[in-house]
Amino acid sequence: TFPIFMDMEASKSSFQAWLQGNYFNKPAVRRSSLFLCTNPMFYCNFFAGLNKTILGYFGLPLLYMVPHQDGARWLEEFTALASLPTSLFVSNNPLHAEQVAWQSGVRLPVLRPVTLYITERYQPDRPEDVLVPEPREACVLYCILRAFTPANYPLNFFGKVDTDRSYTSFARFRSVVIYPHDFALMTFYEFYTMGMPLFMPGHLSKYLFPFSASVPLLDWLSDAPSSFEERPPFSPLSLSSSEALRYWQGKIDFFALPAVQLFEGVGHLMNLLLEVDLQDISQQMLTNRRIRLET
Repeated sequence: TFPIFMDMEASKSSFQAWLQGNYFNKPAVRRSSLFLCTNPMFYCNFFAGLNKTILGYFGLPLLYMVPHQDGARWLEEFTALASLPTSLFVSNNPLHAEQVAWQSGVRLPVLRPVTLYITERYQPDRPEDVLVPEPREACVLYCILRAFTPANYPLNFFGKVDTDRSYTSFARFRSVVIYPHDFALMTFYEFYTMGMPLFMPGHLSKYLFPFSASVPLLDWLSDAPSSFEERPPFSPLSLSSSEALRYWQGKIDFFALPAVQLFEGVGHLMNLLLEVDLQDISQQMLTNRRIRLET
């Protein structure tokens, strides 16, 4: 289950009343020409009718936090809102763009996060230490690695909890091993920006996320015309089988971006961490980011 707006119209009206009463009396706000909204996507509807350009940047599905009974109405409102010349909506990853198209017929451009706020770069002065930043302090891969590491293995594994959680500290590690819990992870893009060599599971079964935002619970179709010439055999929201994941794999940045190292098991990971050219991997990642910034 996910948190939801109990009353979408009341939420919108309350927000607009609060905005009008607290901010529109300020000259700087009245002069502003652009309002920014992000996840959940329904937030963009809060700005509808305020005579401002709306910039939306999204990574979670259209129906995230939307009550089931309001799904059809919101998809219609989104389609209308997205068609306005005063709306500029963008997906932060290719899979999300496919999810939006699947449900609404609207094709959003894709602009992956480039995390300009991060200036730190890969400086591995801890060449024997590997960072394993588990989601929400969980202990999955981190605990397995520590349990099965041979006594004479030359590398050590650390979690975020073992650091001061700063980008400067992260940049000092030899590499990063990510065991993802969702498809749109800012952590992934942040480490990619830093040029940190990334190691991730290669087997598709590790990308079956029952508690992520890309689940059948949010996979509801409207009667809007499809933007697909032929509707795909699998929904990009119901990624609940290896077949569906394999079909959409090319739209998942963990697999699509160059230089991400995929491992097939703990033993394979242990070998990869020692065998690959980390500096070459880091340079490929930095080059890819630079090209995305320039284009």
